[in-house]
Amino acid sequence: MLWSATEKISSPVLVALPIINSNNFKSVQDRIVPQVRDTVAELVESHSIENIYVCLSGGMDSVCLLEILSANHPLNSASLNIIHVNHNLSSHGCDAEKFCKTLAIKKNIPLIVFRAPPESTPEKSIEEWARNFRYESISRFIRKSSLVLTAHHARDQTETLIHHIIRGSGPYGLSGMPRLRKIGEGWLFRPLLDVSREKIQNFCETNNLRWLEDPANQEPRFLRNKIRKLIIPKLEDTGAQFEVNLKKMAEIQRTLASYIDDLTEKKIIARLNDRKNIPLSLLTDIDDKMKIFVLQSVLRRFGVYKIGRKKLEEILRQIVEAKRMKLPSIDVDDRVIKIHKGSLFVLKKFIYYEKKPEQQLWNSTDMVDFSWGTLRYSGHGLNSDIKKTREFLIKFRKEGEKINLEGRRRKKLKKLFQELAIPPWERPLIPIIYESGELVALGGVSVKGQENKYDYLKNIIFDWKIYYSV
Repeated sequence: MLWSATEKISSPVLVALPIINSNNFKSVQDRIVPQVRDTVAELVESHSIENIYVCLSGGMDSVCLLEILSANHPLNSASLNIIHVNHNLSSHGCDAEKFCKTLAIKKNIPLIVFRAPPESTPEKSIEEWARNFRYESISRFIRKSSLVLTAHHARDQTETLIHHIIRGSGPYGLSGMPRLRKIGEGWLFRPLLDVSREKIQNFCETNNLRWLEDPANQEPRFLRNKIRKLIIPKLEDTGAQFEVNLKKMAEIQRTLASYIDDLTEKKIIARLNDRKNIPLSLLTDIDDKMKIFVLQSVLRRFGVYKIGRKKLEEILRQIVEAKRMKLPSIDVDDRVIKIHKGSLFVLKKFIYYEKKPEQQLWNSTDMVDFSWGTLRYSGHGLNSDIKKTREFLIKFRKEGEKINLEGRRRKKLKKLFQELAIPPWERPLIPIIYESGELVALGGVSVKGQENKYDYLKNIIFDWKIYYSV
């Protein structure tokens, strides 16, 4: 939901008011502000960013990041916006949302709020659910020209590495949080990842900033809080410079992950004709010891960053047994991995219908935009007069439907789908295109025999929105 910066809201909630401490302010200010400003400005330029979204929870770290960007805004070519996610886990969620609205109004910055339905909270794995809801909401919202900023800092990285060690993660997990990665169609960047929490607190106190403390950060039932309150203090008592050593470990793991990515690029990605699917023959050629790591590297390119070894092993099993399974698939967060006709696909788990598929006329000069794909007519090589006069009828599949084909008897539409190797999940959504009562195309696929009779059919293009691409 988009909130106007002029919207009237209730009085701001009570927040923590820190004691002002100006010690070393100039040195901290001189280091943090240029670091954030310059790195973000470079990304805006190099990645053609038009919209920046600061993830604001109301906590100290995100308030610090917003203050730096709003007070030292060097990003004239990109708009600055705020994203707040209300997980609706407790009354704190409402307090934090009100606080963020107040801050957005004060700074005259647009605010986007995502709220989880109260009934959607699971009884177990709340941390994982909240993280998934947060990133899935943002991922669906942003566009290619978007840059999302989070305020993770150096101690967050330490906690993450310890968390991943406890979970038994592989090279990608033990590499820690990356500073820059893809999220949806856009980018996610962590400009404070090398900054200590102490420096952030010093900055906030010196600038007399207000923030909220989340009571959930004190609850011992969450593993991250146990790491913060119990494990890290014990490691600090050893005097073994554990954070330095964790960074060294992460660097080693990043080197291994980089090798895996390079191998994947050479053996698989560079050989793709269609970046929406992976031919299984390319994966089966990989050495068995490396196969699970290469599969993980492939899935990361599809945006699947959080996947455990069990699911990776299950996907490999399904690949081996695909011929004996009806339609192999496995869910991973907001995506579903499917295996069909010797290829691996990654699709959106949920397809959001703005309206159900209905029969309609299509003037080829207009693009038809469905929530699951767009139908357009390129008109390449044709003069404008011919293009303007062409009209089609669009229909969608009905169960058991039969169609008439030129020079052939009536045939079940299902058989035609199979002949053209159209996957089962596309069939209810693919536009069935007629001209003058004659079937000419299924989406952007010309019906057999028609492409020679009607050369213009190659100009019909259907772009799916349900797929992720590498």
